[in-house]
Amino acid sequence: MVIGCSKAPKESALPIERPEAKYIKGEILVKFKKGTAKERIEEINKRFGVAVIKILGDQEVYHLRIPEDSTVPQMVKRYQDLPEVEYAQPNYRYRIF
Repeated sequence: MVIGCSKAPKESALPIERPEAKYIKGEILVKFKKGTAKERIEEINKRFGVAVIKILGDQEVYHLRIPEDSTVPQMVKRYQDLPEVEYAQPNYRYRIF
């Protein structure tokens, strides 16, 4: 008699990017808290090595391109850990049916 046991693979702390991801690889969206100085925002973005693609609307959501050697989940976490950040998220793809 053979008894098999399969163990689910251990998940890493950060998900791996896959081609079928529901977000755009290499891009994130970041909203800084009201009152955060532009100079501080520029300093943070420079430290993380991101490039500003554009600033979206009156809410001043930063559409950022991340360094090639970083993943979207890594960069989202780095920004989320900052006290100046209201939210950070992947640049999700949306479909209109």
